[in-house]
Amino acid sequence: MSAPRRPAAFRIEPEPQQKEDSTARHAASEAAPARKPPTVKADLAVVTPAEIDVFDEPDIVAAEPPPAIAPRKRSLLGSLFFG
Repeated sequence: MSAPRRPAAFRIEPEPQQKEDSTARHAASEAAPARKPPTVKADLAVVTPAEIDVFDEPDIVAAEPPPAIAPRKRSLLGSLFFG
């Protein structure tokens, strides 16, 4: 089928992990005091939306009627057969 695999020209050794550095970083992150969460400044402008009545329906009797709809155009073939 295919030729047997040959090893790479050179071997890549993984870098040795230093346990001291990783434990020191881990201990430093645990020992750090918790930060206070950022607070909202009171002097910033606060925008409140205007009150809108969503369920307010317009008076149907007083409203003007909708515009008239143009009649549907028939195709040329339809007008030949159905007049």
